[in-house]
Amino acid sequence: MPLHHRLELFTPEGQDSAWPVFPVRKPISPQSASGEAFAIAASYLSDCLHHHAACADVADDSKTYPRRVIDISMTDSSRTRLIDYAAHMGHYASLTYCWGGDQPGQDDSLQDAVIVARVMEVQFLWIDSLCIIQDDPGDWATESAKMSGLYRNALFTISADVAQDVHAGFLRQHNLVEEAVSVCCIGPSGGSALLSVRDSSEFCMSGSKRANTYYSSKFPLTRRAWTLQERMLSARLLHFNGREMSWECKEASRCECQGPVVTEKLARASNRTFGDVYSEWDLEKFNEVWHSVVEEYSERQLTFATHKLPAISGIARRAQHLLRHLDLDDTYLAGLWKATLPYDLAWRNPHSFAKRPATYIAPSWSWAAIEGSVSFWGGRPLLEILDAKCDLAPMVEPKCDNLTDSAGSDPTGKVVDGS
Repeated sequence: MPLHHRLELFTPEGQDSAWPVFPVRKPISPQSASGEAFAIAASYLSDCLHHHAACADVADDSKTYPRRVIDISMTDSSRTRLIDYAAHMGHYASLTYCWGGDQPGQDDSLQDAVIVARVMEVQFLWIDSLCIIQDDPGDWATESAKMSGLYRNALFTISADVAQDVHAGFLRQHNLVEEAVSVCCIGPSGGSALLSVRDSSEFCMSGSKRANTYYSSKFPLTRRAWTLQERMLSARLLHFNGREMSWECKEASRCECQGPVVTEKLARASNRTFGDVYSEWDLEKFNEVWHSVVEEYSERQLTFATHKLPAISGIARRAQHLLRHLDLDDTYLAGLWKATLPYDLAWRNPHSFAKRPATYIAPSWSWAAIEGSVSFWGGRPLLEILDAKCDLAPMVEPKCDNLTDSAGSDPTGKVVDGS
């Protein structure tokens, strides 16, 4: 086995551990669509709903719901229906997945999401490609501007980590089951004991910083720009990564092979939320977190350059809410903040030159104006901002006559000018 692989040694559940240093691990379900896997997922959701106070707080987005949802409660399991103007509905699940290009075949990721929602006994499902009118710029602008609330208010988000596009399903065999090798050993007391070993690859503890690095390099979902805010804004995530099923919320990170991994201040230490624990935020902390978000976001891929600002607008809205709570200037300037502008201007592209998209995206002083990754210098800039502003893209009216809830210009969305 290559030296860079990490090995995990453990005692299978049901066996007495002869070596306390090796933890007892639970068995992995053989398939992500198995009854065992769904039973575990249901127990994680129930535990979160009944015992996690931080996960129950939806704060200022409590009245933001999707206009349309998919009703999956039909008695015929092969049929669903799209409900328009669904403000009266109850709980719904959402999906984060890779779209991919226009390819022939079935939309297996969407079908798998219906299966998961049904088994988890959630009547409604929100999927952006089906619940937003994609060829209606007005409807797209209105619904995409709601992203902050849409994912925060979902009962949970189904995360299709392993699917490379919409045509690839994410319910599949768990290869982690095949990776473990068990051997019978003689324990310290002289008796025989079972010990198992496998390549861990830091697949567990999805809320940890180390695992975030693994997730970002391993799965197709974590290489797409839109999916960053979908993960960060979701109160609860049910991950399907091909190795095992895992769970992530504000208070716990759990996987099938072990019990709950709960950190006392997971919600406070995580970059997944802005403003949920106000007492521990200040401008320096805000600046640090925003820069880390932008750096990760800039490394991800976008199909359309014009989505550069809309695809992070949900996170920006949460950040804007925090600035208001701190009584600071919450003016958003095409990916930068007026309250921290001297620091936000100190971005750089690691390459010798930066390519600009053919279509105008942002003013030249914004990191959003270039293609590719950016990083921030840090330090304390010796400059004073006299004035700064951006002109928002005008509101686009929806094509459909019956759409009356169109939003105005998105303050964290597209811009047409800036100075």
